[in-house]
Amino acid sequence: MINSQKLWLLKSEKKRSLRSRSFMLLRWNMQALMQVRRRVTNATTTDAKYQALSHADEATKIAEIHMEKVETMTAELAYLKALLDCKNESVAQNNDNTVLELRSTIKTLKQDLKSKRF
Repeated sequence: MINSQKLWLLKSEKKRSLRSRSFMLLRWNMQALMQVRRRVTNATTTDAKYQALSHADEATKIAEIHMEKVETMTAELAYLKALLDCKNESVAQNNDNTVLELRSTIKTLKQDLKSKRF
């Protein structure tokens, strides 16, 4: 049980790390896009402008791809967290039931012991 939680935490941490890297890549791509756009405004020839616009389009597509990956990982992480929470609730309920059963058994055994003493 504990190993599965540790495994889930490791997977969760890996997802967070991937998401963090995706956000960094997205930020880097957006900065690259802004830099390309600045170059476009400063470009003097038509060919340079077209080339810069092409780079900007490529950077935009890359940024969109990374954003989709981030959204997917965020949704998957939320699903895994909900699944773990549900499992933890189930385990807690089972533990509560076990405690109640053990208390009842203890009470019965105490009563049996008490009745056998007299």
